[in-house]
Amino acid sequence: MRTVYIEDNTPEGQWLLDLIKDHKSVTVAPKVIQEKKNASSWDRAIATGAMSLEEFGMKFTEAIHQAYK
Repeated sequence: MRTVYIEDNTPEGQWLLDLIKDHKSVTVAPKVIQEKKNASSWDRAIATGAMSLEEFGMKFTEAIHQAYK
């Protein structure tokens, strides 16, 4: 598997994307928004859907209580 980034905001990039996007072995992922270079790893994780530390703690505690009833 290979990952290829195509800048589709140019005519050449859009042409290339249109050429390959319907091929059976191609998956087109949603456009990735450029992150701030100074964003922390934690901020990036939360932005991509990771659960918060508080939520993890509650689920972890609940799982321990369920396991040792």
